[in-house]
Amino acid sequence: MKKQMCAALLCLFAAVLAAETNLEELAKSVAADKNTRAPGDAAAPGLVYTISIQTMEDIKELYRESPYMLSIPVRQILERDGDISCADLFALLNSDRAYILDQFFSISLADGSYQKIRSASANIGEAAFFTPHDGLFVSDPFSYGLFLLDDGAVCRFELQTDIAGNYDALDRVWTAFPELTYKKDGYWYWKSRSSLYAFVQLMEAHDERLPAELLELQTAWEYIAGHLEIDGERAVFCGGAPGPDIRLNAVMTVSDNLRLRTAEGLESPALVTLAAGSRVKIRAFGRAAFIDGIISYWVRAEVLPGAQDTDGHAVPAGTTGWCFGGYAE
Repeated sequence: MKKQMCAALLCLFAAVLAAETNLEELAKSVAADKNTRAPGDAAAPGLVYTISIQTMEDIKELYRESPYMLSIPVRQILERDGDISCADLFALLNSDRAYILDQFFSISLADGSYQKIRSASANIGEAAFFTPHDGLFVSDPFSYGLFLLDDGAVCRFELQTDIAGNYDALDRVWTAFPELTYKKDGYWYWKSRSSLYAFVQLMEAHDERLPAELLELQTAWEYIAGHLEIDGERAVFCGGAPGPDIRLNAVMTVSDNLRLRTAEGLESPALVTLAAGSRVKIRAFGRAAFIDGIISYWVRAEVLPGAQDTDGHAVPAGTTGWCFGGYAE
């Protein structure tokens, strides 16, 4: 069975290597209609977009010089093998791993906007809304990023609003959303990690409180995502619903039968299957994952008193293991 699955993935991967997209044409169209400009053209108003190609050699050089600029899954392969290929990236995109093709995607984990992009029944890219934040500190810029495997390399596209750096405008934005942010000692903070996803929902709803710059960003992104084609077929964006707002040492309730595992990953052996209603305490965060359409973390959890397995037997308090945080609440 595993050999058959590997053969099927190889066939799909071969198709990906030869794939053609209309991404550059869409970007130019948005540039014409939305006053979008390329970097360096300071005279033109509107949005900023960039399109670049990152080869496997570029990724390896980046690993040697600035490894923190790469995603954790990519660094793990380079640490293990000393090399990386487009096939490695393809396999990661078609696993439960998330935030693969760009390290900075990890800053948007809490917003739930992460999506994988499918073509020919396989994932060949990912996309997300992202904005830097250190903990709950609010920062800029506001961007949409889209990364695709393209002819043995990574095609990187970013669409960014010009509001970045305009602190008066940013102040107006956050003042308009008291349900999401608050100001302390001259700085703005998200009220919780889930606030970022709520902000994205307001973007998608074209909330009238948003400034023109952000509405323009959202409209341009919707046009690109809605018209992206791969080999003449419309690309499919597989959306990620956000997992619960997980905090270290938080007590959470298992929402459905949940396997507690020896390590991160669906391939890790199960220690016990906790019954719905059991409670656990979050002791550590692991890697990001995209499972059953939910974007969340693997977490190390400690079983609390009163927990049971699916056969109704008591699970000893203090038992620890890894589970997918998207299945707790």
